[in-house]
Amino acid sequence: MRVLRDRLLAVLPAGDMLARTGDDHFAIVSPDASSADGAVKLADAVLACLAGSVPIGDQDISVHCNIGIAMFPTDSREAEALQTHAALAWSASRQTGPGGYKFFSNQIGEAIRGNLD
Repeated sequence: MRVLRDRLLAVLPAGDMLARTGDDHFAIVSPDASSADGAVKLADAVLACLAGSVPIGDQDISVHCNIGIAMFPTDSREAEALQTHAALAWSASRQTGPGGYKFFSNQIGEAIRGNLD
């Protein structure tokens, strides 16, 4: 995980925050990604930096990444809701296979919540 963290830190602009939120989950808070275009640029940079393998011992382990994006203040003004919305978008991005990203939308939220019922 340190290798992945270091790769992520290398592409994040100054002022962005990186947090490990789970075993293999990271969250990025990026003031520079205040527009959809900025978020896409950052998502593409993250996908590129995590592409490839990670050496563990004498093996190379493949790394796959999916990204869920929630935008402040469009998707919410509350940190907890933004994190939930990003998680829902991430879940939707996984449905299309590894190596992609999705923006949160009300349709994604309704579809995923509907699958939980």
